[in-house]
Amino acid sequence: GLWSYQSVYFSKYGTLKNTCCQLINTSQAGYSVKELDQILQVSVRLPVLNLFKEGKLFRAPFGGEDVYFSSDKQLMKQQSIIRESQYTNKVFTVGKLSTQVITDELKAAIILFYSTLNEKQRRLYAGLEAIKIGYGGDKLIAQLFNINQETVSKGRQELVSGNFEKQGVRKPGSGRPEIKKNARHNTSNRKTTGRRYSG
Repeated sequence: GLWSYQSVYFSKYGTLKNTCCQLINTSQAGYSVKELDQILQVSVRLPVLNLFKEGKLFRAPFGGEDVYFSSDKQLMKQQSIIRESQYTNKVFTVGKLSTQVITDELKAAIILFYSTLNEKQRRLYAGLEAIKIGYGGDKLIAQLFNINQETVSKGRQELVSGNFEKQGVRKPGSGRPEIKKNARHNTSNRKTTGRRYSG
C-alpha cells in the first residue's frame, strides 16, 4: 500500500495518520516509532501519539521504547505476545541464518531434535522459532527444517491464539483413586420414588 515517486511517498490509506494506524493494526507485533520512521521514511511521532490519545492505538514499553499495538483487545494480545517473545529472545535466536549466528553443529542439533517430534509438535516448534525471529521468520524456519512455509505459519498462529489441542500425559494408576460402592449399603438405603402398578 506504499510507493514512491521522485522521493515523494504515497499511501493508499491517504494521510500519514491513517497509514500509521493501518500498518500497526495489520502488523504481526506492533511497531515502535523508530520502526515506522524507517518504513515510511518520515517522522511519525506526532500522528502516532495523536492516535494513541484518541484511543485508536494501545501503547506499551518494550526494551526501553514505546511500542504501539492495535486497540482491538484480541489483536493487541496476539501482537504483544509476539513482541514479548521477540524481545525476550533477542540475545539468542535460532533464525538469523543468513548472518550465520548459529554454528553448523548447533544447526545439526536443532534439526536432530526436530526430527524426534511428532507432526503436531514439529509444527508448533517451528512456529515458536519463527515467532522468536519476527519478520521473515516463517521463511527462514521453513528453509532450516525443509518444510512448507505454510506449515510454519500455521504453527505460529496456533501458538499465538492458543487454538491447539493440549493433551496431558497421565501415568497408569495415577489420578483419583477408584471408589468402590457397597451394594448392600446402597440397597438398604434406596428409596422408592414412584408408585408400583400391577396389571
